[in-house]
Amino acid sequence: MSGAPRIGKKSFPQRKKTFGPLNVLVNNGGIVISKKLEELREEDRRVIAINQVPVFPGMKAVIPSMKKAKGGSIINISSINGLRGSVGTFAYDASKFAVRGMAKTAAPELAEYGIRVNSIPPGIINTPMVMQDDVKDTVAILVNNVPLKRIGQPEAVSNLVLFPASDEASYFTGSKSVIDGGLTAKY
Repeated sequence: MSGAPRIGKKSFPQRKKTFGPLNVLVNNGGIVISKKLEELREEDRRVIAINQVPVFPGMKAVIPSMKKAKGGSIINISSINGLRGSVGTFAYDASKFAVRGMAKTAAPELAEYGIRVNSIPPGIINTPMVMQDDVKDTVAILVNNVPLKRIGQPEAVSNLVLFPASDEASYFTGSKSVIDGGLTAKY
């Protein structure tokens, strides 16, 4: 993308000068492969490489800026599959358990610096990932089990992210805020 702003290290000092120290990080990324454990192949490790691995360096990278600012908020987007296992999504579930675990572990480690760390595990959200051909049938069955009887919209998750990112959440750390239309309340 020729017109896109640079996000590399060279552009960070300019962003810091314009916007001040970095005080919020939202780790949000994911792909899913619908396979059971014994069906997974070596190349399916890309689920871990995309969903889990970038969260660690992202969290680590913001700590110096947040320490200097004497606080901040890290929000890891997990999944309800990071709260419970599901048949046929072994790698995805494992990666989202890890993302939630990183938030849970980092929260007490970073609290002394005023850095709050939380996770948000969404349920079925209307994204390209849940519209893939290999998961459409499973998604339709799951949506039928959602007490609100509909798929969630990305804006609902964005709105939820605003609270832990805000100063109003100054006592909110080490927590998870589930947004799933009531699906996990049934199980």
